[in-house]
Amino acid sequence: MSETTAPVAPLTALSAIAGDQPAETAAAPGVAPDASTSQPADSTTTTEPAADEAPAVKLPGKDATPEQWSEFYKQIGAPDKAEAYELPLPEGDSGEFAKTASEWFKEAGLLPQQAKALATRWNEFTLAQQKAYEVSEQARIQALDAKNKEEDASLRTEWGQKHDGNLELARRAARQFFPKDKVSDVVTALEDKLGYAETIKLLHSIGKGLAEHDAPGLGQQTGGGRKSIAEVLYGGTSPS
Repeated sequence: MSETTAPVAPLTALSAIAGDQPAETAAAPGVAPDASTSQPADSTTTTEPAADEAPAVKLPGKDATPEQWSEFYKQIGAPDKAEAYELPLPEGDSGEFAKTASEWFKEAGLLPQQAKALATRWNEFTLAQQKAYEVSEQARIQALDAKNKEEDASLRTEWGQKHDGNLELARRAARQFFPKDKVSDVVTALEDKLGYAETIKLLHSIGKGLAEHDAPGLGQQTGGGRKSIAEVLYGGTSPS
């Protein structure tokens, strides 16, 4: 946005009362205007601007070039360099975004006070968004934790005394088939799709297949090395 020279406001009763503009003094009834001070209606006399009065700034036309607009922005107070804006930074901010924003503001011809106001508002907005996200995420985590604990209790009841052994088989499946640095990501992705209990059951079913085809020690193998998922799930034959 850019500022332009405001047009002279017309004389109104309010402006006259407020003293913004002098109201014309009406002649007293029955008294003719002083001819020596009156001006003829078609007078071409003009008032010269005072010596110390700044020249009027002309708003570029609709077909003005970028250079003409740039010159106009400078005349109304836009800085020559983006660094001159000195935008406020949030606590801990590196200032990289502010540097980019300063370039945008310079291209738009914003005045320093305008740029500062926009940056301040943006900082307030992003801070509010961050706080709202943190509150929402905390609520989501609490709800997920309550749901998972409920499903875990149900699974313990369903498996009974076999729960701990079945859970160890599920852990074995994760160790066997998922890269060590990807276990968390893969299990989380499964849980997002299937839920807590169904993810544990899926991994348990894979781990149970490993126990039936592999060495007796959990997490160890003998002979032919690591089995493929097809070998575990389909007994070494390709699915039909």
